[in-house]
Parts: sequence; C-alpha cells; structure tokens
Amino acid sequence: MRKPAQEDAHQINDKIRAKEVRLVGDNVEPGVYPTSEALKMAEEQELDLVVISDKAEPFICRILDYKKFLYEQKKKQKELKAKQVKVVIKEIRFGPQTDEHDFQFKKKHAEKFLEEGSKLKTYVFFKGRSIVFKDQGEILLLKLAQELEHVGKVDQMPKLEGKRMKLYSIIFWILNNEWKDDLEKIFWENNNFDYPKPVRFIKFILDSLESTNSIILDFFAWSGTTGHAVLELNKEDWWNRQFILCSNRENTTENPEKNICRDITYERNKRVIQGYTNAKWEQVEGLGGNLRYYKTTFINKNPSIDDLRYSFIHKCDDLLCIKENTFTKIPLGEDIPTLRAFGRKNLFTVILYDINLFETLKEKLRLFGSNEHISLYLFTMSHPEIFMDELRAIHSNIDLKNIPDDILETYLKIFNA
Repeated sequence: MRKPAQEDAHQINDKIRAKEVRLVGDNVEPGVYPTSEALKMAEEQELDLVVISDKAEPFICRILDYKKFLYEQKKKQKELKAKQVKVVIKEIRFGPQTDEHDFQFKKKHAEKFLEEGSKLKTYVFFKGRSIVFKDQGEILLLKLAQELEHVGKVDQMPKLEGKRMKLYSIIFWILNNEWKDDLEKIFWENNNFDYPKPVRFIKFILDSLESTNSIILDFFAWSGTTGHAVLELNKEDWWNRQFILCSNRENTTENPEKNICRDITYERNKRVIQGYTNAKWEQVEGLGGNLRYYKTTFINKNPSIDDLRYSFIHKCDDLLCIKENTFTKIPLGEDIPTLRAFGRKNLFTVILYDINLFETLKEKLRLFGSNEHISLYLFTMSHPEIFMDELRAIHSNIDLKNIPDDILETYLKIFNA
C-alpha cells in the first residue's frame, strides 16, 4: 500500500476520515466495515482503499490499484470527449396555410438536416388574426412528424407558445445506424432488431444517477441494451449497479418457439459478460458480472408435498442468490437436491436444506480454497450455530447467514408437514 500524495483527487488510505465504509467490488465480501479493517484488507492485497462516492452514508469504497484506477478514469474521459458530437440545431418555419408544394419543399430540407445528424426545430408562426387557424397549424406539424418518422422521432408534441406553435424533433437516423451496430457486433449471425436502444444513450442516462448501488429496472428490455449499458458503466467507473430486465417471448401461433427474452435479452448480456467472437472473428473480452435467467410459470392448484418442497428449494435458491449476488451454479460432484452452491469469482453461497446431510456438507466444503469466502445458509429445526465450530475447522473463511424470517417460516410449514 502506498502513501497518498497531495494531488490525489480521491480520499484514499489514511486520508479517509470516516469511522466505517461500505466496501463493494468482486475482490471483497460487500458490506459495511470499520475503516481500520478495510485498510487492513487493502494492505493484505497490496492495493489501495479508495472512496468512490462520498455522497452515500457510509462512504462507498473499493479496494483497487489507485494508479490503474486514475489511468482508467482518464482513458474514459478521453474516450467520451472523442465521442462528443456537436449538436447543430436547424429551424424550419411554416405558416398556418402553407400549401402542399411549399410543404414538400421544406420537408425535403428537414429530411436532409436530420440525415446529417442535426436537431430540428420546426414551428408554425401565426401573424395577426391568423391565430384562428391554430388547429391547421397543429395538423401541419403532426403531418410533418408522420412523414419524417422513417428518419426520426418527435421529442415534444406541438404546443402553442405566444404566436408560435412549436414542434421539436430529435432525430435518431444516424445514431440508430450506429446503435444497431452495437447489437450486430454481438449477434452478427442473427439480428432481427431494426431499432435497438443505443448503448451510448442509455449509458448517458444512467451516468446521471449518483447512487453507486442503483438497481435499474427495464420492464420492456427486448434487445437487452440496458443491461449492456450497466455492465459497461460498472467496468468503467468501478461502481456496483445492478439491473433487472423483463421481456416476453413474442411467440405467435405461426412461430410458437420464438423466445426473445431467452435468445436475445439474456443471450446478449451473457455474451457481454463472458466475452464473444464478433463478425470479424475477433475475440471480444467479457466485461464480467453475474446473470440469472428467470421465467414465470403457472401454479398447480393441488400440489403434493413433494412438489411444494421441490418448488420451495428452487425459489429459495433464487431469492438467496439475489441477496448474495451469486448466480452461477457450482457443481459439487453428484447432484444433491438439498445441498446447493452458487458463486462468482471467490465469493460463494452454500445452502443446506437437510441437516441430515451435515457430514456430506463437511466433505463438500473441502472443495473450496482457503481464500474463497463462503456465505452459509443452514436450514435446521435447531440453532445452526451449534454446527459452526466443526465447519470452521474445515474452512475458516465461512460466515453463517441468517435465513430471512418469511423463508424460514415457509420452510418450517412445508418440511414439518
């Protein structure tokens, strides 16, 4: 660990005056720690403790190489500056009784401006008593918007301001082509989306959120761009945003096997996380992260006790994986329905639903390395703490986690039946 210099732009190491901090990142168990303990953890990894957000309470910190962090920040700023496009605003004025020839002439110029990437502001100017034709002015602007929809979208519907009825159009023609490339780089072999959302635009929106632990919900995810944007931002600024993407299958009678959520939304973000081969047969490095695919199902009206237990285990897996942010299933040798493990990097969640398999649990814990952290959930009718001495003798880096009350109550009802 190095000593911070005067010019450090962030609070780092012994410059952090808070009594406790919230640690995030893949190289630690996320949570709130005394600052002294967090500094010790950073020192053990020969890295720096860096405050990445002092607006939260407690401060959000990461353990990282500060010089590398500054380099990545400067690189990001340089890339953003290079991508900045100067927006040119073009204006076109109409009268409320513009004839068809004049309308087509101005529409042609509007189309040209938009295809050049300019922002277009159109308005109808009412002179004197011509204000009585305001309905005609609105119809004219809506007609223009309709005839230009192949090159852009309306940002604001017509409204009367003084003697001008304005229609502002932000056009996405050039950007749509650029943003469609985002998807084609990943699904070059099969891309059926004509108008995917732009990664750069979604990143611009999300970057305005100040919380480092934001959870972003996209209820109409379709092409999965929101997740892609979150993953890129987390890679760039080392924050810990999460996302929930919802989509349907879009299947039809003619195409009952169609499943956009599985084949596009989920698959795109899986490739972005793990890495993929693009159309030029170049290997694109993955951004890292976690991903889990969930689907809704119908509930059986009269389930058997075995059905209830099976359903409980799988739903409980999902809830605890979300809580621990560990989504990848870890094989433990033979498949044991009541002993489950999930992980990401060096963080793992182990769940034992049947305490009769305690000896098997002890055996499986030996599969984990000493530097790997285990969050353990023990479902038992007795107090789980009585088992911990034996388990910590096998693996010292293990924490017993409290089972949420609602889950425990459901477990007792089903497994005592």
